[in-house]
Amino acid sequence: MAARLGSMSTKLGILGWRDTRPLDAMGMPTEAHESFHNLIHAAIDREMIRMNVDESWHTQEAATHRAPSGVAKEGDYTGAAILAGGKLRRWPTLAIEVGRSQSLESLRTVMRLWFHESEHAVKIVILVKLYRNNRSILVEKYAEGPVAVQRPGATTTRFAQGDLAPILRQAITIREATGCPLEYKVSGAPLVLEFNLRFLRLPDLAAGEGDIIIDEQSLQRAAALTWAEYEDE
Repeated sequence: MAARLGSMSTKLGILGWRDTRPLDAMGMPTEAHESFHNLIHAAIDREMIRMNVDESWHTQEAATHRAPSGVAKEGDYTGAAILAGGKLRRWPTLAIEVGRSQSLESLRTVMRLWFHESEHAVKIVILVKLYRNNRSILVEKYAEGPVAVQRPGATTTRFAQGDLAPILRQAITIREATGCPLEYKVSGAPLVLEFNLRFLRLPDLAAGEGDIIIDEQSLQRAAALTWAEYEDE
């Protein structure tokens, strides 16, 4: 793994691991690029206000996060729970990356670097891949889990102590409905953002705390507005 991540680091400038935001289409992110994650951001804010935990959360959109290796990252959206005494965390617990011209594999490389460079402080990474050719959107949610190890000759699989790897927890596709250019079909919804991973504590269910649920209708609306932005470019 270390060797593989080392080879990734040679491409950090392309993937956004420098002092600037990841560029899309070899330029600044377009309005369409920004539209989807802004709408997801709004949905997150609404849910946290409803749960009365919004003042305990810090959105870090403009923050640059620096790793011990010296590289830096600024996501399309990042956020984390505020520490006791009002202190801010060095790394977000939630990061969202959106790509239009970026390949899905390059987005996945960025995802792996979020986890690795933060030394596992990042807990959830959401990837959003826009496919303009068929007006579809792929949303992938990753969180880390223990690495499964199969010993030679063993009949059971064990998990390596202390070793973590990103695991695809959700895959959601949003496609334009056939013959209905303004309607979108969603599979894999809702998008669930776990409370315990974002705030690093269990939710107080009696107080109304819980996971953020971004439902099918919200994802359809985000897709519709995203592609509307493309029409205006």
